[in-house]
Amino acid sequence: MNGKFCGEAWDAVSRYVYTALQGGAIMKGWTNDDRMMIACCNDGTRPVIFRIERIKVENIHGKIIFIGAEDDVLWDTCRYIRRMEERLGRLPHDNIYESWIYKHGTHFAFPQSMLKMILPVGSGLLVSFMFKAGKEHKKECLETRIDIDRRMKKTLAQW
Repeated sequence: MNGKFCGEAWDAVSRYVYTALQGGAIMKGWTNDDRMMIACCNDGTRPVIFRIERIKVENIHGKIIFIGAEDDVLWDTCRYIRRMEERLGRLPHDNIYESWIYKHGTHFAFPQSMLKMILPVGSGLLVSFMFKAGKEHKKECLETRIDIDRRMKKTLAQW
């Protein structure tokens, strides 16, 4: 896969990932642990089985990067980032973490290259159309996505 996550695989797991990110039970009553789900992609020639699990932030081993924008109206990202920082401040852990909190970026506070990959044409228009802050702070939102892209590339290169 050359380091890329297959689109079919993402289709298979995305609903569970989004549910877990919102703090919901991934498959309530289907498994012995509501924080865990097994899913598989529908590629019949190269099937992959995924174990999707929501784990406590202090149990993550490795580097964590929390990314959010203050103007995210769909999810109070920065509040949850601060909650995780507080939790990591009081509980033992062996991870290293950074928080990248931006004033503007809307709910689409992720690398510009990722947005371009998802929507090769009209990605800026989508952000402006979907979010008031994306329209009012178009330049700042773009600068946020470009900065996230730059910082992620640098972090991954160092890794």
